[in-house]
Amino acid sequence: MKPVERFVLRGLLTLAFSVALYWSYTTLMTQRVTHAMDAIQASATQSMARVHEQQARLAREAEERAAAARAEAAAVARAEAEAELKLREQERLKAEAWARYYVAPPACDKPPNWDFQVECGNRYIRAKRAFEAEWSARQATVGGP
Repeated sequence: MKPVERFVLRGLLTLAFSVALYWSYTTLMTQRVTHAMDAIQASATQSMARVHEQQARLAREAEERAAAARAEAAAVARAEAEAELKLREQERLKAEAWARYYVAPPACDKPPNWDFQVECGNRYIRAKRAFEAEWSARQATVGGP
């Protein structure tokens, strides 16, 4: 073999080896980049899944707090309504008891003079004070009428 042929053959072999080496290197780098991109994509997908889970959890917690607040507000409203009903019932019972307790003398409907009218007013006031004292005492000891 002539030196020129050897030189050309060596050049061709070197070129073939270089091309093969370049191809191997680019294939390896492509695989590494692809693997890295897949890992990044998987990480991003996991991160997005965690974000969605956290958003869903926060939304559930907010709804639970809102439901608890609504339930508490309803309970307070029921308690207030019951207290108002009880108060009205107490007032009705007290008014009925007062009506049974005090009956004005018939002469006080149309008093004949000023002194008699004042006496009727004083009688009413004394009766009302006595009734209030008895009612309060009864409420304190019994807790009701």
